[in-house]
Amino acid sequence: MLLAMPVKAPETVNDWETSLPDSLKNPEDIAKIKQGATQWSRLVAWSWTPCLAFSGDPQKASKEQALKAFYIQILKAQARDDLAFAAYGQSESKKNAQRHSQTLKHLILGENDRIEFLRDRGISVTLSDVCKQLSGLELVTTKYPEFGGMFTYHVVLNKYVGEIKSAIDAEGYPINRQYISEVAYPSRPILGEDTVTELQLSNWIYNIHTGGDYLPPSPYIAFGFS
Repeated sequence: MLLAMPVKAPETVNDWETSLPDSLKNPEDIAKIKQGATQWSRLVAWSWTPCLAFSGDPQKASKEQALKAFYIQILKAQARDDLAFAAYGQSESKKNAQRHSQTLKHLILGENDRIEFLRDRGISVTLSDVCKQLSGLELVTTKYPEFGGMFTYHVVLNKYVGEIKSAIDAEGYPINRQYISEVAYPSRPILGEDTVTELQLSNWIYNIHTGGDYLPPSPYIAFGFS
């Protein structure tokens, strides 16, 4: 008679870990990060489409269209110079990447008046105004500027999910309450049932029957904290 021998469970590594810094793993910060992730996702979707939050107001719509074009331009420029510096180490690319990152931060904090291009053209409509018009809530980073001010932004083009890391000082130690937010801005996928449909994209922008808690209805809509 063959005896069944006990089988030892294989040793496994716990894959169910988050890369979120421990200092942000508290209910108050988590709530803000979740809301910010949703809002970034909606802004990306907004930038992918002709959608205008203020389409019923021609004057505001014109400013919103200019804001959208500038937002897209800054995202691409920051990613380009970040990649160039990482690949070639040129100081000019680093300087440009840092400058574009600061401009993006001003946009996310609703500080249009600190961006010469927008200020000189009287573009007072902010990303937070757009977000509030679309979904009823202003950007969490604009509502809580001391929270939004903790982040430095790097744009990544090759993934749909952003990531938050601790900022590190010259000696390699985490800086207290300072973080790097890698915000995802991939190309819009070809619309369809296998990726994301036009209706799903539109509903997500306008917060209609979205489901999925704070997550977009498809993994092909970028999300991540802003």
